[in-house]
Amino acid sequence: MLRLKSQQDLHLTRKIFHFTGVMAMFILLDQFSFTTCLWIYGILGSSILLLDFGRQYSKPVNRWAVKVFNPVLRKREAFRLSGTTHLVVGCGIIFFLFPTPIVALAVLFLAVGDPTASLFGLLFGHDKLIGNKSLQGSVAAFLFCSVAAYFYFQSHGIMLDHILVVTFLAGLIGAIAELVPIWGLDDNLTQPVLSAILLSGLFFLFGGLV
Repeated sequence: MLRLKSQQDLHLTRKIFHFTGVMAMFILLDQFSFTTCLWIYGILGSSILLLDFGRQYSKPVNRWAVKVFNPVLRKREAFRLSGTTHLVVGCGIIFFLFPTPIVALAVLFLAVGDPTASLFGLLFGHDKLIGNKSLQGSVAAFLFCSVAAYFYFQSHGIMLDHILVVTFLAGLIGAIAELVPIWGLDDNLTQPVLSAILLSGLFFLFGGLV
């Protein structure tokens, strides 16, 4: 009998899957044209949505999907939409609404902020902030997002005159987007959208899109 992990499990396989998948998306955005990214994301994203929605209406398809993706699924996802579908929708929204640098950075925050916050929260999260989210997890998300933002700004020559300030603020944005719940929606959907909205303000204030 297959045993699916719960949200309270460490579930390293899921975290690695999340990190590698979202980082691949970031690299795609960073290295290829918007049109190329759109085609690749459209094909892969549509396939994911078709499978995930399809298994909600077909028991054989669901049994197959749960068996194949058992290492990365959680218990609550066995008979409902997976976090990957919410991620595909969230990233799809920001692709069409925001400039590429903001999208890339929001995706980068999703890659590093979410799994590190979860990992450090489960291992060291004694001080709860909101729901299951902990101070320790949020600090980890802030640090990792700050480092990621710093290297992104440096490598792309963005806002270098204010690099320390914007790095700090960007890290804070990554941590806040990971921490704050929005209308009970899956954070794989809300985190990239909230990150992109807040990053837009940061880029506007410091001239990051000139």
